[in-house]
Amino acid sequence: MRVLLVLLFAATIGAVACGGSGGDKSITGPAPVQSYIGTYSLTQMNGSSLPVVFYTSTSGNAAAISGSAVLRSDGSYQQTLTDSITYSDGTTGGKQTAYENGTYSITGSQITFMIPADVNGTALSYSGAVDGTTISYTYNGTSFTYRKL
Repeated sequence: MRVLLVLLFAATIGAVACGGSGGDKSITGPAPVQSYIGTYSLTQMNGSSLPVVFYTSTSGNAAAISGSAVLRSDGSYQQTLTDSITYSDGTTGGKQTAYENGTYSITGSQITFMIPADVNGTALSYSGAVDGTTISYTYNGTSFTYRKL
């Protein structure tokens, strides 16, 4: 989620509608537990149902309006987060979607997401809970809950 939140935060601050990286940049990982494979919809951030405002400033706010996580059978995943920007004068900045691609592993009820190194050589991983119908984790103080479709 670091990539998602950084992209959305930067777009909000600069009021620039820039999309995420569209292509599939996922890498192959170990074979996951088959029952977890599929598409999950983001249903809550910080315990609140979407849409939810996740950033506010004197110039406006950004609200998460939808998101998803797709766990693939090859151990790769893609998460998306779509937000909308509303400026303090009431105008909107449109919608934008950020993408995160990487690999995941599941051990028991724990899921770990791994993002490959970026151009600065920095890789990232974060973990949460998975039970076959729900994925939940907290990253950088923000909690996320996904439900399997």
